[in-house]
Amino acid sequence: MPVSIPEKSPHWQDWVTLLAGAFFLASTLIFDISNTAVSLNCYLVGGALMAAALAALFMPAIWEEVIILLLGLWLLASPWLLDFSDLHNVTSLTVGVAVVTLICASWVIQEEHRFVS
Repeated sequence: MPVSIPEKSPHWQDWVTLLAGAFFLASTLIFDISNTAVSLNCYLVGGALMAAALAALFMPAIWEEVIILLLGLWLLASPWLLDFSDLHNVTSLTVGVAVVTLICASWVIQEEHRFVS
């Protein structure tokens, strides 16, 4: 009798990441960010988070979670690398979104690793 492997289903964490990416993308309007590097970071990383989360929702694979994890690490470091850590509201938002994405991606990777083992 052949053993069937259950299909991977979308994780709720990917929905959270999608919302975090959308919020980060919209944050340029919410916080009226005038610094070009900071607003570009919000647009690019927010859009990339949304794209990776959508890919994870509709074509679940581990590579999307790795990309989300890398984007989260970038977000965690970006206030200091792009020199906007003096903008406390934006730094708090960026670090908050980073923590959410890192937790969600790590959780899914851990679940997938346990599923495979």
